[in-house]
Amino acid sequence: VRSFVRSFVRSFVGFMSVGIIGPKTSQNVGSLWRSAYQMGASYIFTVGARYKTQATDTLVAHKRLPLFEFSDWGEFLRARYKTQ
Repeated sequence: VRSFVRSFVRSFVGFMSVGIIGPKTSQNVGSLWRSAYQMGASYIFTVGARYKTQATDTLVAHKRLPLFEFSDWGEFLRARYKTQ
């Protein structure tokens, strides 16, 4: 199933990212990282993170996917519109 999802996602032009708003724990971010990697995402992002340390990542996805951290929604939007 995972290989099907990866090939399906990669068949689209461009890139895909996955994000989370206000994660309470580093485990939330670790789950996001693993899921995003399995879905073929290009990167992950957090908005308003409330955790202190990065999650333990059993797939070592942190070496394959960059993490962008934004302090608030306004910072996220400013960065988003700079890329277009």
